[in-house]
Amino acid sequence: MKTDRILLTSACIVLGSALFAQNLTLDPTLWQLDGGGFCVMEDTVADRILVGGEFNRVLPHNPIPYGVEVDAASGFMTDGLPVADGAVRCAAPDGNGGWFLGGDFGQVDGQFRQHLAHILPDGSLAPWNPVVNGKVFTMAVKGDTLYVGGVFTVVNSTSRSNLAALRISTGANVIWSTAYADDTVRCMALNSGRLYVGGDFTQMNSWPARAWPLSR
Repeated sequence: MKTDRILLTSACIVLGSALFAQNLTLDPTLWQLDGGGFCVMEDTVADRILVGGEFNRVLPHNPIPYGVEVDAASGFMTDGLPVADGAVRCAAPDGNGGWFLGGDFGQVDGQFRQHLAHILPDGSLAPWNPVVNGKVFTMAVKGDTLYVGGVFTVVNSTSRSNLAALRISTGANVIWSTAYADDTVRCMALNSGRLYVGGDFTQMNSWPARAWPLSR
């Protein structure tokens, strides 16, 4: 029995040395399981791998936290897009094939993006980088203006209470009267030159909030 243990140990050492010598790396293209995979078989005829075990889902090989682009026709995910490090609460098309993201994040693809980011049509992160000091829940686009709402007090080092307008071309603040909501802005919509805003607030521009739009 002792001899068998020695032989088994020696075999493990040899096998480990052989694997180490091959300098094996993890295949980043292989999909993941959300549970245990207990048996694997390669089907060389159909060029596929069959897996069985205690799992319910097969997941994409790349992590997709907080936001993802999905083909509207097929439902398949677009691979290789920028990844935020916090929740994405809203998105809006930029009119040119790209889109804006708003949410709780502080970085996108490892680059500083404080609650707002612009993704270009080719899927890359734009240099556009306005700074918002709180969560963005909603946005709307009109021409060169991006309207944003959420729960924040400062945008680009300037006081803005839960509602702001930014230049798409530069990221700078739009001089926009005294737009002020006394609590969280959660939704907005543009129609006929007017911006309709909804949320938890009870006052807008120091007036009791009613179903009145903001002119722009």
